[in-house]
Amino acid sequence: MQKNKQLSSLIQEHKVLFIIIIIGLFLLEMEIFAVAVAKSGRKSRLQVIDQSGNLIHETNGQHLSEFNKYYFEKTFGPFENYQVKLKTQNLPFPFRAWFVAAVGLPVVEIEPDII
Repeated sequence: MQKNKQLSSLIQEHKVLFIIIIIGLFLLEMEIFAVAVAKSGRKSRLQVIDQSGNLIHETNGQHLSEFNKYYFEKTFGPFENYQVKLKTQNLPFPFRAWFVAAVGLPVVEIEPDII
C-alpha cells in the first residue's frame, strides 16, 4: 500500500510532466502510423526503355512531368523514340512492422533499463 501512495503522490507532483510524456508518446504513435500508411498503397513507376531494351530513365508516378521531359529530351533526344512502360505495384499495409514499432518504441522509452 505504501508503494501505491508513493506512485500516486509522484504522479500528482509531476502531473504536467506526465501529460507532456503522454502527448509525446501519442504524437510518436501517430508519426509511426503515418509513415506506415505512406509506405503502403499503389506505387507506380514510369520506365523509359531504348530500342535495345536498356532502361534509360525511371521516375515515380504515372506521368513524366514537363520538367523531367525537358531534361530527358535534352539528354537522350526526342521522347517519342523510346518505349514507355508503367509498372504499378500494390504494397500492403505493413501491419507487423507498424505494430512492433508502435508497441516497442514507447516501451523502450518508458523502461530503458529493460534492455
